[in-house]
Amino acid sequence: MPTQVKPAPGLSLEFAPIDRADSGHLGQPFVRLSQRDNRPRPKADSNGGLLDFLDANLTVFPAFTAQALEYWLGVSVFSVGSPTPHRVQLDTAVLKDDLSESSRRGLRHINTFTSQMNSKYRLHHSDPQSMLDAFGKSLAQR
Repeated sequence: MPTQVKPAPGLSLEFAPIDRADSGHLGQPFVRLSQRDNRPRPKADSNGGLLDFLDANLTVFPAFTAQALEYWLGVSVFSVGSPTPHRVQLDTAVLKDDLSESSRRGLRHINTFTSQMNSKYRLHHSDPQSMLDAFGKSLAQR
């Protein structure tokens, strides 16, 4: 992590833990990272380790300009290598904990990556509206 530098004007931090384990809260230190796609991993072996990276970066980047980008609704993330879209399993308890972890660190901007939630997805898994409503309700309650 950088320690002797300051971000250039207009440069901000985006925390985007795409390799996090989907089954557990970010704040749980012993949830192993996913093995999706066998891509290179940061030197963290758990969701909690990813938060350590975020905390280290927040010593350089101001939290009020940082944002979290999550993949709670990313069909493509759950369907890597599959021609059929996998059902997104939105765990609202995990979502609420993730929102709490981000807020506790001062992150005010939290986004999600959503892709391939289209007619093909609806054909295989029905309309995702109730899941989207639950997601919106969780965001509104944070």
